[in-house]
Amino acid sequence: MKIQVILKKSLKNIYNGKTAYHLFILMTKSKKHSILLIIETSQKIRKRGNMKILVSNDDGIYANGIKALVDQIAEEHEVYVVAPDRERSAAGHSLTLHTPLRADIVERDWKAKKAWAISGTPGDCVKLGLNAILDVRPDLIISGINHGPNLGADVLYSGTVSAALEGAVLGVPSIATSLAGVGNEYKDFVYTAQFVRDFLRKMEVMNLPKKAVLNINVPGIDSADILGAQITRLGTRMFTDTYEKRVDP
Repeated sequence: MKIQVILKKSLKNIYNGKTAYHLFILMTKSKKHSILLIIETSQKIRKRGNMKILVSNDDGIYANGIKALVDQIAEEHEVYVVAPDRERSAAGHSLTLHTPLRADIVERDWKAKKAWAISGTPGDCVKLGLNAILDVRPDLIISGINHGPNLGADVLYSGTVSAALEGAVLGVPSIATSLAGVGNEYKDFVYTAQFVRDFLRKMEVMNLPKKAVLNINVPGIDSADILGAQITRLGTRMFTDTYEKRVDP
């Protein structure tokens, strides 16, 4: 698979100049579909053939997206999974404050070194993974693969993006990745997982600082129609604020 990654200087500095955002988009031949690869900046990832990676998501530990991702990256890296025990989409950056959190070891047909299901939000999973569960410090955090895109204002609500942001807040470079398509079978996530696997090989030349966040959205179309990746601006996509009023019988 050929991947073209174009890097540019920060589009805009935020957080008192300590953090910057870069945006990527995968272009297709028709140019009607796009994949958003967001980025936020912040410790350089050292050149290495094998990384310790913490994987989480917001679709739950038994989702097809996270399984496809782990299957691909575990071939080359040491992977640990700490993910919600159920669907937590649109959880945003919420944390559990007044309820005990449970962490159960999960056995699944994948090559992760170890996996835990957490009775909390994606943010909880990353905080617990880094501060209470893992005996090793991960070099990278990957959240996903989400079923559905995270574009525009989606990033404000997304549990997938928030898990990656939590990793960045705690000082670990992070990636959020999503499939911008309707398919939810295992096979639908394979290309996105392969893209992430190949992208990790290129991260050593990206010189990402310590609190980097990449938000990658891959279009759910034939892989032959995807040309590569380039920087773009974050769009203004919003959820429709329309509600159907009903009367409870």
